[in-house]
Amino acid sequence: MRRVLCAAVTFVLVLPARLLHRRAVLMRWAQEALAGVKAKAAVLFAGILVAVVGAETVHPYLMVAGIAWLTWFGFGFATSILERPLGLRRLDGRRFPLADVPPAAETLRRLGLDQSTVDRLVEAGGPGRETLLASFDQENRLLSTVGPIPYFAESLVDEAGFIRRIRHLVDLVVVDGVVAVRKSYDNPTSLQNEAIALAALAGVSGVPRIVRLDRRRRVMHQSFLTGENLGTLLAEHGASVDIQHEAVTRRPDRGTWGPATPLPEARQRAVAALQAAVPAGTVDALAALVARIHHAGVTLGDVKYGNVLLHDGAPVLCDFDWARVHEGDAIESVERRDDERDLFNYLFDSHLPTLGILRAELASLRAGRPDLMEAMVDIGRGCRFGRRWTLEGGTGRWLSLRGTLVGCRGRRVVDLGTRDPILLLEVLRHGASSVVTYQRDPDRARLARTCHRLAEIMDDREYALEIVDGVPPSTALRPSGEVVFLAEPDDAVARELLERTGRTPRRVAGWCGTAPILIVGPV
Repeated sequence: MRRVLCAAVTFVLVLPARLLHRRAVLMRWAQEALAGVKAKAAVLFAGILVAVVGAETVHPYLMVAGIAWLTWFGFGFATSILERPLGLRRLDGRRFPLADVPPAAETLRRLGLDQSTVDRLVEAGGPGRETLLASFDQENRLLSTVGPIPYFAESLVDEAGFIRRIRHLVDLVVVDGVVAVRKSYDNPTSLQNEAIALAALAGVSGVPRIVRLDRRRRVMHQSFLTGENLGTLLAEHGASVDIQHEAVTRRPDRGTWGPATPLPEARQRAVAALQAAVPAGTVDALAALVARIHHAGVTLGDVKYGNVLLHDGAPVLCDFDWARVHEGDAIESVERRDDERDLFNYLFDSHLPTLGILRAELASLRAGRPDLMEAMVDIGRGCRFGRRWTLEGGTGRWLSLRGTLVGCRGRRVVDLGTRDPILLLEVLRHGASSVVTYQRDPDRARLARTCHRLAEIMDDREYALEIVDGVPPSTALRPSGEVVFLAEPDDAVARELLERTGRTPRRVAGWCGTAPILIVGPV
């Protein structure tokens, strides 16, 4: 009993002291952690402040100093928030090429204006000048400042019926000798997104061109094209704006729908209206345009019917407020692009290839013909299929290719039927101008087409690879200084070609076992 009593007294006397000691330790830890957080927050705030001030003023050295400060202290990730302001600053005040933008007189005549009005507007909106034609309201109706505009006869309103836009004031103007859409942004992010995306797409047809950009006033002028809005056409054919919106927002989750999946009624009605409203081939042309935009490293961020115009029957995409420009090999860009293509395929009943679709094709090929996947298919950015390449097997990945493929640079390559579709793409990656491959095996031809599309998706670029079913004709075997032949060493056609040219073939790392050879024609 005495021992229990002593233990209890000791516990009662010692516990407060231990608690006080632990409290002091915890308080010291908390103070140290708080001091560390305060220091890091101060570093982060100072770096961002210096970089932003440098970006918003005419002091680029401040901008560089801020980014260097953030990177030095381990806050390199924070520089991503500066990418768009810095990119916009580089575009501010630049003169943009307008060679493919029609002159103002031509566009104004297409709007149905009489010649005297055209002459007056062209004079008022000449180089360095600007004049207002009309303003768009919240429902995309126009309030004209030059009298009736026949082209917009059904959508003109007076001042009493004009509903001011909630976001982004939009006007139709004549500026610098062209008709343009003047967009006044209510936030800098939308201006940054759209300006940087359109600048990246300057060489892509089917998107607006930047005419003027004023970063401080948040105003950008874009080229104007006459054309019918696809969303309006669908509404005229039974798919109202509400149905179109429901088709976009209430689709099944990605990867849960397919050809046999019952689709929502809104999507079915929108697709039926689309097929009735536009001629055959329009959706394919639009899909090709989306693919070109993706190859340029840009994702739209806002795929819907109302953002498509039909100019002389050709699709034009507009409204890049949510667009993103992706650089490098970021996995995020692949995911965003595939999500966008999934949505496009769903809304437009199209078949733009995605990484998931093409991987499924490779899996089905491997299931039916295991011999097609004798080695690792490596498209890049972590997209692999099959067994790994091994240095021990004499088929080192692509380091050994670099030396042998130099002879292909700038030349046209004729493949006489090698078993390696990825090798053909590596030839193009190493600078060949084009590749024509002759495949006797239909399954190998299908594998080559699948790998071709995969490589274009992963590299965000187009490859000039032509796949021909059958044996090469005699006309394809004429060697010249611009042609390189690629063949299997045991191929009869290759042996005949070697005898004819008298050339010594070069070995190329390829499949396990036999390695393809290069036959360079006489120079």
